[in-house]
Amino acid sequence: MIQIAQGWQLAVERGPGWLFVRPYNLCQPDDGLSPVDDGLSGQTIGLGSPQSSPTGDLRVDAADEQSDTPQLDLAEQVCQLLEQNFTRRVVLELDQIGCLTSDLVGQLVLLQDRILAEGGIIRVCGLSSVNENVLSECGLLSRFVCYNTRPDAVMGYRPPRPR
Repeated sequence: MIQIAQGWQLAVERGPGWLFVRPYNLCQPDDGLSPVDDGLSGQTIGLGSPQSSPTGDLRVDAADEQSDTPQLDLAEQVCQLLEQNFTRRVVLELDQIGCLTSDLVGQLVLLQDRILAEGGIIRVCGLSSVNENVLSECGLLSRFVCYNTRPDAVMGYRPPRPR
């Protein structure tokens, strides 16, 4: 059974040549951000045992599994997903992340290092201004190119910012 860090769940969608990954923090207090169904077919992967949803998506929930099961961290899980889908390009959709923690920032750095080492592309979209400030405070904002939307991330379009 593949697990990621306690309390996390991943929504995964495939596109032409890209993998779209949206992490959800199940243990995060209600901050007004709830998972949204954007009408696209996808797969949800997280902790616990797999369950089929009414739409046929794979869904794995944290509450169903005991803590003695081996865990994989976020970076390792996304890398495995890239290998399983035969692609090296990923868009991380972080619009459902309320606050970037140091652990999550560390996972993002590790994931970027692994993907770039294999000649892949990682792009981040949907990052809130507060979370952009977190990356800036860590000195990592220049390392991660942040896009507003998924299509912008795929196309590599960044609107000019005022100086």
